[in-house]
Amino acid sequence: MDAIAQQAISRCYEILKTKPDPFGHLWREATGNERRIFLLIAGLPTGLTDRPWDQLRQEHQTQLRLCVGAMRDLLNRRLVK
Repeated sequence: MDAIAQQAISRCYEILKTKPDPFGHLWREATGNERRIFLLIAGLPTGLTDRPWDQLRQEHQTQLRLCVGAMRDLLNRRLVK
């Protein structure tokens, strides 16, 4: 994304008084296999792998954020010991 487009998006977030969803960015950058793992962790159908983040149902987005975040925290605790 070029600088002008990034500035426009930043301005939109500022006007709306919100911020981008960091997990949405992770989803967009993830490979198909990484998305499949995220879906398995969240207990969601792997048939959703090819869907863009903004086309996933809100409850699926929430479940992905919570479950994948919890798995990240668990792994960080286990690996830091």
